[in-house]
Amino acid sequence: MGNNIQVPDQSTKWHMFHLEISSIVVKNLNIDRNQLSILTGSDNSIGLQCNSLGVGVSFHYKIKLGKHGPHKSGSCDASIDGSSAKIKLGISEQNSHPLLNLIDKSANINDLNYHCRGGWVSKLLNLFKHALKGFLKKEIKNFAEKEELQGKLDGTYVNYGLSSSPKLNNQMLNIPLIMQFWYKGHKNDNPATVYPSSQPFPTAVPPQMFCVDIDSNLAARSAIYAFNVSDKSTFTIGDSTFKRLSKDKQQFFDCSCVGNRCLIKDIPDLTKQCTKDKKFGIYGKVKIGGDIYVNNSGIILFADATFDFKLGNGIGQETGPSVLTVKADLDVLLEKTVHIQNWNLFGKFDVLFTSLSANSTFGPIAPHIINDVSFKKN
Repeated sequence: MGNNIQVPDQSTKWHMFHLEISSIVVKNLNIDRNQLSILTGSDNSIGLQCNSLGVGVSFHYKIKLGKHGPHKSGSCDASIDGSSAKIKLGISEQNSHPLLNLIDKSANINDLNYHCRGGWVSKLLNLFKHALKGFLKKEIKNFAEKEELQGKLDGTYVNYGLSSSPKLNNQMLNIPLIMQFWYKGHKNDNPATVYPSSQPFPTAVPPQMFCVDIDSNLAARSAIYAFNVSDKSTFTIGDSTFKRLSKDKQQFFDCSCVGNRCLIKDIPDLTKQCTKDKKFGIYGKVKIGGDIYVNNSGIILFADATFDFKLGNGIGQETGPSVLTVKADLDVLLEKTVHIQNWNLFGKFDVLFTSLSANSTFGPIAPHIINDVSFKKN
């Protein structure tokens, strides 16, 4: 296995010496499969034990004498050999299907060797060898914990579960997984729209020695529900967005707008509330439907969006009542290239179809006005 794993920066102290370790990369993980065993227990558990584990580590170091004393920095390469690791997972029920729960984990590091660039520094680092072993042991143990997705998916978690017991024989190891997303505070909601497929995994023996299958139906449905209950489904639009439009559209939502492309010209009754010092801000909410369809291109989702136009300073912080509401029905294609890398979600989507309607406090809005609001060409 050659994948690199980035580890958070670490620091430790020994008497007057301070050691800071940064840019830590765990790489070149080597597992002797003859020393690897998989055990299933009567307590609905599955265990993985490796008695021969090797791994390489590279990092940058900085050693200081006292908190504000002189310091020395450089880089090191380390290797761990003759080590072992063990993990035990239990199968419990969640949302009417089994999930994997961590029961026990342990790691034992035997031979730790490293080469540092900096002359006398490598000798000094021998003083910290015990601390380094403790830190590495802790990081290996923590690697099996659940992870939160980062960036714009902050607050969204993903759990991996078993749909049935793993199949292990002399020919193959088959692990049927269920991947389920949930948003913080909503892990135990158990919504009716989130459920696994009746038979999502192949029944025939695959040609591979090692096979991991994921129920894409449950993964997609749980991701949709997590999005709908999260703050990611709501948004505001104000001046910062309008300024990116072409010049003839930038003033469209201003109460002082002049010319032919103005909201107050399309809906004259708005001038009763829209004084010259005010602008419109837009509050939006998107809700994705529970039904999904799959074809050769990817997953087709159905969504509806609501845009409320409110009067204020135009920076997306308006608190007054909505004077105009635009609704959109969307068909969205989520392409099959969606993937998770380094706990970030990547992908591409296309809007296949949009249907628009609008209402104001003064009554229904004519179709040509809806086109102006959405900046479609007539």
